[in-house]
Amino acid sequence: MVCRFFCLCELGSYKYLAILGGKVIGLPPVLHFGNEELKARVVPDILAGKKFICLAISEAMVGSDVLSLQTTAVKTEDGKYWIINGV
Repeated sequence: MVCRFFCLCELGSYKYLAILGGKVIGLPPVLHFGNEELKARVVPDILAGKKFICLAISEAMVGSDVLSLQTTAVKTEDGKYWIINGV
């Protein structure tokens, strides 16, 4: 939606889309899954343009094709740790 707005305002150059890219792809996981302390520390500076954010995803054999990722993470029964299968 934000990218569409910038395009409608004729601000949709690659420069603006590159800057917005981090917000569009990197910020939603923080907003949806981050705890309140993380959100308070990260989100204001990102939205104010003081900091940038990105999301990097890669896995052997599939690269950045997120639909083909096979690695999983499961919390231990006590909820203290994550067990990653390391595919």
